[in-house]
Amino acid sequence: MLLKPKHLIKLVRNPSPNDRGFTLIELLVTALIGGVIVSGLLYLTNELLTSDQRESSRTETQRDLNLALDFIGSELREAVYVYQNATCLVDGGATGCVSGDGISLINTDQVTLPDNPGVPVLAFWKQESLNDDLVTACQTGAAIADQVPCIKGNAYSLVVYAFQSPGAEGKSEINRYSMRLTEDTINNDEYATPIEAQSVKFRNWPHGDDTATFSEPELLADFVDDDNGAQPTCPSAEYTATPSAGGADSFYACVKNVTIDIDTSDFDFDLIADGNQDVIIRLRGNAKNRSAFVGEESFLPTLESQYSVRGVLNRQL
Repeated sequence: MLLKPKHLIKLVRNPSPNDRGFTLIELLVTALIGGVIVSGLLYLTNELLTSDQRESSRTETQRDLNLALDFIGSELREAVYVYQNATCLVDGGATGCVSGDGISLINTDQVTLPDNPGVPVLAFWKQESLNDDLVTACQTGAAIADQVPCIKGNAYSLVVYAFQSPGAEGKSEINRYSMRLTEDTINNDEYATPIEAQSVKFRNWPHGDDTATFSEPELLADFVDDDNGAQPTCPSAEYTATPSAGGADSFYACVKNVTIDIDTSDFDFDLIADGNQDVIIRLRGNAKNRSAFVGEESFLPTLESQYSVRGVLNRQL
C-alpha cells in the first residue's frame, strides 16, 4: 500500500514517544550532577596528594633528625668529659654557672665563638687523632712539635652543639662548633689545652691566659622546632638540664655525674667521679617551610637517646 504525501507529512510531524530527545532542563540537571561528582573527585584527589606531600615532608624531617641524633651520639661515645651547663661557654655569669660541683665556669674573655653562635646546648671534650700536618711536624722536628703530643698521637678537641632560632630554612637549626689542635690554631694561639702540668682539669678550663677560638659553624640539622613554652625537664634531680637558660625544649640535654658515697668514721660525703657520666638528649623537629603543603602545626614527636660516657681521666676515687 502506497502512502500518500499527506500521510508522510503527518508521520514527520508526529514522531513516536520513543524517538523524542532530552529537554533543556534535563540536560542542565545532568550537567549539574556530573559537575558535582567531578568536583568531589578532584577535591578528594587534591586532598590525597596534599596529605601525601605533607606526610612525606614530616617523614623526611624525622629521618634527618634521627641521623643528627645518631651523629651526636657517635661523638658522645668518644667523649671523656661533658659539661653540665654549656651556657657558661658564652656567659659565665648566667644562671647555674658555678665553679666546681660538675658545672663549668668558663672565662668568656678567653673563649671566642663566631658571631651569633646561638645558645650552646651540649659541650664535651673528645680525643681526636693528629692531622697529617701535625704528624709531619712531629716527624721532622718542626718548632711547633713542642706543643704537640707526638708520642700520644692524639689531642683533645672541644665540641659544642648550639641551638639557633630562627633557622635559615626551618623554624630553628642545630650548628656544630669545634676547637681542635691544628697547625693554624697553634701558630695563632687559638687552642687552649685542657691539660695543665700533666693534670686534666676539664671543669675549670681554660687555664691561665690561654685563648680558644672555635671553627665556623657546621649545620647539623635544620627544621628543628622552636620553643613552645614548656620547661626542659630531666628524669630526676640528679640530672642537670643544659642549657640552663635561653634555650628551648625542642633541643636540650640532661647530664648526670656519677657520684660515690664516701662514708667512713671520719668522712661522710658524696664524691663526683668525673670519669662516669650519663647524658640524655631530646630533640623535636618541625617540618614547617619544608614544602608549601606543610602548615603551622607540623611539629613532630620528641626523639630521645641516652648515652653513658665512660671516661677514665681525672677519676677521683
